[in-house]
Amino acid sequence: MKTFMIALLISSIPYFVYAQSSTYMVKLTSSKNAAVVFDSSYSEILIIPKAYTRITPTSEIVKSVESNILTQTKWTNSYIQFAGYIDGNKDTIILVSELSKKACRKSRQNWGTEFIYGLGAFYEKNQQILYYNLTKSKIVSPN
Repeated sequence: MKTFMIALLISSIPYFVYAQSSTYMVKLTSSKNAAVVFDSSYSEILIIPKAYTRITPTSEIVKSVESNILTQTKWTNSYIQFAGYIDGNKDTIILVSELSKKACRKSRQNWGTEFIYGLGAFYEKNQQILYYNLTKSKIVSPN
């Protein structure tokens, strides 16, 4: 029985490690909705090349990005997702995805746990993707 209990305990460890969340919520000053930040362990964002080092944007980084791009976009009713990485030039890039309610409903994904990205006319109208270079403090084109 003791051996069985030890084996059960050991076999359950990966489950609990796997079940940990790879996101956290942040309240933005410019949006009625909270924003979600994907940490460096979330690897399902296809528009970030796998060769780049992923980072977890801190709440301070998110606030800095928000204040720097607030003049260029309206976030009042949007759902915002943040992810970060270090590009080939060693610049820190914060990926910002602004989603409408329609985009969240259409994708049938939970915007708080899955990064939503789509192509075509619908997503062009209901999603905006920004690449903010934190190192240079400006919006850039994706590499």
